[in-house]
Amino acid sequence: MSAKTWLKEFYAVSADKVSKAKAGAHCLRKWLGLTHEELKRHKLVYSPIVVNSSTCAYCTHYLRIVHIDGCVDCPLHKVLGHDCDALQGNPPYNKYAMSGNPFPMIDALREAITWERKHKPKRRKKP
Repeated sequence: MSAKTWLKEFYAVSADKVSKAKAGAHCLRKWLGLTHEELKRHKLVYSPIVVNSSTCAYCTHYLRIVHIDGCVDCPLHKVLGHDCDALQGNPPYNKYAMSGNPFPMIDALREAITWERKHKPKRRKKP
């Protein structure tokens, strides 16, 4: 086990190559791999990737740096009520950045994926 095996299991496709429909699952998979148990199983102490907006499939689809609203359309923003790395409060990404604890992000991602399923646009039936 190694960084190579971790990448194969948890980050086989880069975030910018993931469709919007599969972005939540991609994010969740990555974050599940960042738990202490999974890193240890792959004989790692730290993440083999930089954990930031460039490795986040949601960010590749929803992050709008030039807009004042930033991530307002992201499913994580929808369920949290703010960006996952907001300056105020105690957002889940910041908890990970400060402590290495991925579980707040994992919980938020599960909630975001559930939100997406409930708010998925319904397809029109062909006449």
